[in-house]
Amino acid sequence: MRTIRPFHPLVSAAFMAISLLMGFVIGCEKKPIPLPNHPGGQLFHGMKRADVRCARCHGDRGEGSVKAPALVQGGKTLPQDQFVETVLEGRNRMPPFRSVLTEDEIISIMDWLSKVPPK
Repeated sequence: MRTIRPFHPLVSAAFMAISLLMGFVIGCEKKPIPLPNHPGGQLFHGMKRADVRCARCHGDRGEGSVKAPALVQGGKTLPQDQFVETVLEGRNRMPPFRSVLTEDEIISIMDWLSKVPPK
């Protein structure tokens, strides 16, 4: 009967490192931005301003994440004044953006969210 020996520890470590690297590269794949020329989408993704990157927490399409709730529905159903107030004042873990964004910029983001097509 033949015994099966485990891989050498260095081979196992190299395999693990390559697997982690491949997972990182695949996970960092650049996703296309819906409506990339829309000013609100450019703000949402930090393309116009380095101090505003809504997508970091709310997802590339505003679909939400473990960090923050979905915005794409709010962009379609939430009253504009309520959306603007939430962004300006902050809510729960979201910081206030009163000194960062203008009301017109927030409305532009809301307009972009209302036009993001479903996946």
